Amino acid sequence: MTPGPGRPSAAARTLAFLFGGYVGFQFMMTHWPKLVVPGPGRPDLIVHIAVFGTWNALLIACGRFGPRLSTRNIALSTLTAAIYAAIDESLQLIPFIRRVAALDDYAANLSGILLVAFASLALRAILRRPGASHE
Repeated sequence: MTPGPGRPSAAARTLAFLFGGYVGFQFMMTHWPKLVVPGPGRPDLIVHIAVFGTWNALLIACGRFGPRLSTRNIALSTLTAAIYAAIDESLQLIPFIRRVAALDDYAANLSGILLVAFASLALRAILRRPGASHE
């Protein structure tokens, strides 16, 4: 079956499926009661950066707001990821979840989200350079 007007390609459907699965798994893990990341200091902050950076990377790759590396898609995906990260962190305030909602966790979430946004903009600039290979 070939993509037609209004029908996403197989690659787009696969990315959307992966994004949905990732979001479901990530939500489950960020709301698992009393989940602790072992290690000295705050290794969970690195996890926050990686998890929400991946969240934004997958959403950008889905191209839900326009062509994948368009300014509009990157900006709206990043805004969506930041809002979701705030909601996700806020839900941890629910007492029976027995988790801690913290501003440093949210700051780490935003760090991962913004790192991916800037990397996406840099990738776009590299690909648009004259003589750049598009393979």
